Amino acid sequence: MAVDETTTPLERLLRDHGACIAVRHGQRVAVHFGSVAAETAVCRLAVGLADRFGRVTFDVRGARDRVDAALKRVDGEGVGWAARIDPHRAVVRSESAGADGCVATLADDDLLVRDATAGYTALGLVGPRAGDALDHARLQTAPFPATVVTEPHGYEILVPPQFGSQAWVHLLRSCRPTGIACVGFDALEHLEIARRVAAATVRA
Repeated sequence: MAVDETTTPLERLLRDHGACIAVRHGQRVAVHFGSVAAETAVCRLAVGLADRFGRVTFDVRGARDRVDAALKRVDGEGVGWAARIDPHRAVVRSESAGADGCVATLADDDLLVRDATAGYTALGLVGPRAGDALDHARLQTAPFPATVVTEPHGYEILVPPQFGSQAWVHLLRSCRPTGIACVGFDALEHLEIARRVAAATVRA
């Protein structure tokens, strides 16, 4: 069966947790779980659990020094964020709108760069207690493989698609002491706009 690249594969699970599904930027996503204002507050005060569907994942492979240089460029130009898998491999995440710029930044004849978006489901831990939530999650001993990527608002947990639902439930249960709650796309948009305004104010 073909994969629908415009619909989050977690839609059924998200609906079961109270999500309102709607189209944003041409994709069907969980826009909220009841209250955008409450979810934005959770992300500012505690930690929100979000489906990060809609972002792009690149697999980068090559000699260690070439991978190092590519990741340094990505970080320096602010076009994405990365996690090292091993000395010769990394995953790089970017916003869909910035994917072309990210590819251009990674460009190197000595590197193999491929779009690996379909190979992962990405869950976000967003907010000041995201680090605490990560500790509670104990992903090293979780019953599924996971890669942790640091991003501007917290962390992304990348898992193979078949473990997406299991990882979502695991995070909600294990991170309960941190005040975790489900948050949707619209709350994340509010946070990103606020981050950009703050960054622009600092530069000014």
